Formats: sequence, structure tokens, C-alpha cells
Amino acid sequence: MKILVIMNHDLTEEQRKSIKGEIVQIRPGNIPVSQGRDEIVGRIMKEVEYTRPDIIICQTDYEVFAKVLLYCCQTKTPLFGSLTERQVREITLPDGTVKKESTFKFSGWRRYYPLPSITKAILKEEKNENS
Repeated sequence: MKILVIMNHDLTEEQRKSIKGEIVQIRPGNIPVSQGRDEIVGRIMKEVEYTRPDIIICQTDYEVFAKVLLYCCQTKTPLFGSLTERQVREITLPDGTVKKESTFKFSGWRRYYPLPSITKAILKEEKNENS
């Protein structure tokens, strides 16, 4: 089973151990406002189509996520996101200021189920754009 992971960072060891199958990862990075999003999103989607994954895990820029969601609707590819629990520790420093340290602990995967009405609207809009 081929699992495509689209994240701006590497999988944690805990995440990697929880995935059963061949992992292929795309790291889009931050998409600067000054850079053409269409070009970057288009390149990522070409990689998605080339990979032809059985499952996609996507945790990245909204526009990339939206295009991946559309792809998943069209191909019926299951789409998942990573769930994390934020753990915050407050440390009072000698000068009285408070420093916060946040740690994110992986807690599992959540499958995204597109709403049928939204899926139909997205697919209809995509069809109209390609006409």
C-alpha cells in the first residue's frame, strides 16, 4: 500500500511507526505570498497524480489541501490528517516574565470525509472550468 504524505515537516518517529505501507513524502514548505501559488500547487498536484497513492495524509497550506481534497473526491482516495495535542508549560523567569513552551504530541490520524453536497459542487465547478 502506497501512502503519500504531504506535510511541511518530516514525520515524527511516532507518526512513521503508525503508518503501515510504503511512505512517499512531499514537503511543499511555506508558500511565500510573493511566489506564484498556482505554479507551486500545480507542481505538487502533478506529483500526487504521478504517485497514484492508495491513501493521502495532507497537513499543509490550505490551497494545496483544497486541491488534494478535490483529487480525493474524484479518485475516491482516502484522505487523512494528523491529530496532535498541544502541551503548554509556563516558566516564570527571574525577572518575573513568563516564558511558554509548547510541545505537540501526536495522538492519531483523522479521516476527512467530504460532505456529499460540497463534493458535488466542487466536481461541478471543476467540470465547468475544464469546459
